[in-house]
Amino acid sequence: MGKGIRSNLIKSLKMLLVRKDIIAINKELLWDIRLKIRTCGRDASHSDKDRFPYEPTPYSVLLRLADSGYITKRSVLLDYGCGKGRVGFFLSYRTGRPGCLAMRKPLAG
Repeated sequence: MGKGIRSNLIKSLKMLLVRKDIIAINKELLWDIRLKIRTCGRDASHSDKDRFPYEPTPYSVLLRLADSGYITKRSVLLDYGCGKGRVGFFLSYRTGRPGCLAMRKPLAG
């Protein structure tokens, strides 16, 4: 394989990887817009030695959970350490379940 062809192939692969990341990010944003919430992105503003940074559960994982049949309208979901509430909002929307019990450790003042 020629040097020019190889470098063009590498550039194309890099662009494809970037596009896949952009598409994944856009899917996350689209779900946030649909649910009227803001949960995208990592948030380390309140993390320290006792608290982990906020890492949202990907919607692809939540879709699999919602479609698995384990959670129904009669289910009770307790989301301990709910962060910004993405799991509860999404599962309520997707399964028709009225709500979620969410517990979040209060931030130290």
